[in-house]
Amino acid sequence: MKKTKYFASRRETPWDSTLRDYVQEFIRNEYLDDYYEKHPALSESNEASLLNAFVPVCCPNCGSLQFTRKGFTSNGIQRYCCKDCGKRFNILTGTLLDNHKISISEWIEFCLNLFRHDSISSTSANNKNSTTTTAYWTKKLFCFLRTIRKA
Repeated sequence: MKKTKYFASRRETPWDSTLRDYVQEFIRNEYLDDYYEKHPALSESNEASLLNAFVPVCCPNCGSLQFTRKGFTSNGIQRYCCKDCGKRFNILTGTLLDNHKISISEWIEFCLNLFRHDSISSTSANNKNSTTTTAYWTKKLFCFLRTIRKA
C-alpha cells in the first residue's frame, strides 16, 4: 500500500515542493485567496478591538476585584495582572477561546456547521481542516458545554 504525503499546513497544495506550471500557480493562488479570506490572521482582524471592549469583572484565578492592565498579547488583546494572586490573564482566560489560534469568526462558523448536523468530513472540508482537528474542536466544545451545564 502506497503512503500518501502528510501536509503540514492547510495552506499547502500537493505540488508546493516542485516547480509549478501556470495552471498549478493559478490554482494555488485561488486556493490561498480563499484560505486567507476564511482564516484571517488574528492580528489582522478586528477581533482584538471587539475583545478589548469587554473588561473582566474579576480575576478568573482567585476572584479578586483588584487587578490592573498589564500590556497586550501578541494579537493585541488587553492583558491584566491580579494584585492579590499576581497571575496574568485576559478576557478569554478560562473560556473556550483561551489560547486560541483561530479567529472567533472561524469558531462561529465551525459551531454553525456542527449545530446544523453537518458531518465531520463536510465540516472539515468547509473549514479546510483535517477531520482529526474537527473531532478535537467538537470534543473541546462539548466538554466546555458540559462544564456550563453543571454550573
